[in-house]
Amino acid sequence: MTARAFGVRVSIHRLRDNVATEASEHLTSGARAATALLGHRSERTVQRHYDHSTGLASAQEFVDKIEGQRSMDVELKL
Repeated sequence: MTARAFGVRVSIHRLRDNVATEASEHLTSGARAATALLGHRSERTVQRHYDHSTGLASAQEFVDKIEGQRSMDVELKL
């Protein structure tokens, strides 16, 4: 279906992976929502394989810090 629609074959497992990752990182209930979406019995399975939200949060904090420093006026003493 994806090959016809987009010209590229995407496996069902890749789609499941993307859905679980997005759900675990962006929905309020996180891993619990991804667990229900995928039909897993254990949230630990989802957390182990799909939940990268701490990495996402750290990356966003880093971007915010860099953006904050970009607006600082600094005089160079030459």
